[in-house]
Amino acid sequence: MTTSQNSPQMAVKIVDGNGNILGKTDTPFVTVPSAETSVVKTADAQIKATAGTVSYVQATFVGATIGDTVEIENKASAGGTALITLTAAAANENVKFNPPVGTTFSIGIWAEVTLTGGAVTITIVYS
Repeated sequence: MTTSQNSPQMAVKIVDGNGNILGKTDTPFVTVPSAETSVVKTADAQIKATAGTVSYVQATFVGATIGDTVEIENKASAGGTALITLTAAAANENVKFNPPVGTTFSIGIWAEVTLTGGAVTITIVYS
């Protein structure tokens, strides 16, 4: 029995020695980064100056105002397009974003914090 794939975007086929298809999946392959970096920030900050992928974000709000946000933007400096937004629904809350597939940032990765009260600690895992 062998497995085959034609490209990183193709589905998997499982075939026997005679080429008969024994099983397949329509789920595309996911490219897993070989190395990820974790960083902790408490204010606006550049996370990465070039394109990358964010696989996890956690915002721990302490004494925050409901509606305060952490945006992870597609830009190497402030003012980019937010691709991930975490919003405080309570004054003291831990909000996580952990998708099965990372979010791709084509320009850079920037954390933008909007607080009207309290503090936030942001943990970001990226490659």
